[in-house]
Amino acid sequence: MNTYEKLNWESYSRTKIRIGDLAGCLFIHKKHRDRWYFRGHRVEAQNFSLAMTKLEESVFGAEGLSDVALWKRVGVMFGVNGRWGYMYKSETRHGVWLWCGHEVQAESEKKAKEYLQRLGKGI
Repeated sequence: MNTYEKLNWESYSRTKIRIGDLAGCLFIHKKHRDRWYFRGHRVEAQNFSLAMTKLEESVFGAEGLSDVALWKRVGVMFGVNGRWGYMYKSETRHGVWLWCGHEVQAESEKKAKEYLQRLGKGI
């Protein structure tokens, strides 16, 4: 962030966040509270949860991730080999899951996570 940006943005919390293999502070605009910034990615969202989804969409290039008609976020953020992200379930395709930009075919969230952990070294 340059000096101008530092004057207009403030840290959302003292806790650092992780998205993919990026880690750092999440910033929110001082005047426009629906604008968020994280490690070069800027999004507009009404709340923290939607901001995280849109940031994942931006970081991983997963278009449509923030569209609730297409994807539903399930569970909590988890990591495999230093990459962190939320798991998303497709609302339109049965048995399709998405994590950190990787689509997985699985019967359940648990089986999708197990598959990702087995693939861990290749991710």
